[in-house]
Amino acid sequence: MPPKENLRTDVGGFWETLAVEHLAKAGFRIIERNWTARAAEIDVVARDRMGTVWFFEVKFRRQKSAGTAVESFTIKKRRDFFRAVSLYCFRVGLDFDRTRAWLVAIDRTESGYRITRYSNLSIEG
Repeated sequence: MPPKENLRTDVGGFWETLAVEHLAKAGFRIIERNWTARAAEIDVVARDRMGTVWFFEVKFRRQKSAGTAVESFTIKKRRDFFRAVSLYCFRVGLDFDRTRAWLVAIDRTESGYRITRYSNLSIEG
């Protein structure tokens, strides 16, 4: 059960934890959560079974009237996300071109929630 809706950070943390559990079940090993530098943030950094590093942005929408989670990942937010990924790669010595980026979108449904992973993200959409 998610925390009270008016506690925004608690709610975000709950849904990010749900996304991390989903990724772990899919075979990802979580390296970092909520990595930040210079006003840039990456929600989840993980490694797959083949050793590829993946970066995940987690978006949640509780009401359809606010649009879907994927719709909330605007071009500006994508650019900020990829700036953070580039900075992370530079800081830890990863080849940016050998990494992958996905969006984990979580939308409320009448019966609970739906988690969708969107792969092969690009800056422009």
